[in-house]
Amino acid sequence: LWAISQRVLPSFQEPLIVFLTGGIIGTLLYRLQIRLLTSFAGTCIATHSILLLVEAATEQRFEPSVWAGENVLGLNLAVVVVSLLGIAVQGQWETWLDGAASRKRSRLMRYLSDAEREQLKRPPAGPRGWFAQLIGR
Repeated sequence: LWAISQRVLPSFQEPLIVFLTGGIIGTLLYRLQIRLLTSFAGTCIATHSILLLVEAATEQRFEPSVWAGENVLGLNLAVVVVSLLGIAVQGQWETWLDGAASRKRSRLMRYLSDAEREQLKRPPAGPRGWFAQLIGR
């Protein structure tokens, strides 16, 4: 945020306000930042690994450093697209995991009879713990 504020408003010299605002934004966007970081790091590692694997498979006839120097724009676009795809996959995975408990419950409820379902809806009859027994409830 400091770099952006220096580019947009070069005469604005209040680093404390910019620092605090950046911290608040960073706290609010924490999950997105972690997704961005892990997706980008994974994409970079996978890209480097694939290039080295192709170099080893072609028995040193392919030079990845020369190829990467000639195809900088395409390589950068590929990394950005795959990173964004990784962010989308992570978001879908998290949404799927959040709904796993309700899917499991609905799947298990299909096997119960109507009487068993009604029994699950009612609270338990007796006291639950030592404190409830102590006060007589």
